[in-house]
Amino acid sequence: MLPTSGLALIAKEDGLAATMKGLSPRFTRVAMAQAITFTVYEMFLSWYCKPQPKDIIIIEMQAKIDALQAKLNLTEEKLLKRDATIAEMHLRLRVLEG
Repeated sequence: MLPTSGLALIAKEDGLAATMKGLSPRFTRVAMAQAITFTVYEMFLSWYCKPQPKDIIIIEMQAKIDALQAKLNLTEEKLLKRDATIAEMHLRLRVLEG
């Protein structure tokens, strides 16, 4: 007996619309179950993954450290450019004196 033979029998005896009988209640039940599962999952995640006060302080301190490192990198680049300019000026001065 093929799995589709049951559908064929229902369609033959009760009509094609009978094969969809019960589909709406089933979809409604599945949708409600998924909504509950999703809600419980999201509530658990919001409770479990909530940042602790010490984590927030660490994140803020890391942001400040990153900002300071960016400033230092810019300052270091400026110093390197200045040193290169000074070295170039000394070289030109030696050439002129030379």
